[in-house]
Amino acid sequence: ADRAAARRRLSAASPPDIVLASFEPVLADAPELRAVAWSFAVIDEAHRLKNRASSLYRCLLDELGLGGVPRLLLTGTPMQNR
Repeated sequence: ADRAAARRRLSAASPPDIVLASFEPVLADAPELRAVAWSFAVIDEAHRLKNRASSLYRCLLDELGLGGVPRLLLTGTPMQNR
């Protein structure tokens, strides 16, 4: 029920200003997210986008159109990597 309500909000006349989600729901909800006019994207675990053939890359950057909007890519955890 919660996922269905979230999907309805995404396709509403005035979609939310911010969408915060992990990769799995984004991949599952790609058809609804495709309709959002993205202004900016912050993508965590961006190291997963290195492979252009990956389903995550194709979904986020190609299908959802995030390749054409300003984005901040976050990778790694520097404090833990020391």
